[in-house]
Amino acid sequence: VIIITGAIGAVASVPGPSLPNFLHHGVDKIAHAMVYGLLAASYLFGFSSLGKKFPYRISLTTSSICLCYGLGEEWYQQFTPGRRTDSFDLRADLIGFVAVISLWLIITLIMKKVK
Repeated sequence: VIIITGAIGAVASVPGPSLPNFLHHGVDKIAHAMVYGLLAASYLFGFSSLGKKFPYRISLTTSSICLCYGLGEEWYQQFTPGRRTDSFDLRADLIGFVAVISLWLIITLIMKKVK
């Protein structure tokens, strides 16, 4: 969790003109979805000590944390030279973490029924 949140914060601090050109034309949205999917996975892994007894609470908590971090990142970017707040970035973040959390929840619930 610490590594991924730190990496997100570090990249959000890079001035716009210093970003690689390949991150334009929608590629950055894929990167946002992937990174926030990793962020969700890292929190789900961290919460695994709860023994998956509370899958809905874990899912809601993880979603809330990822959403708040995404909102914070977008807000922070307005203070970085050459960067701006972008609602499409936040939507990509949402897609990434919701996909991972949904998959985790489905697998967890199936595994509970199998036991």
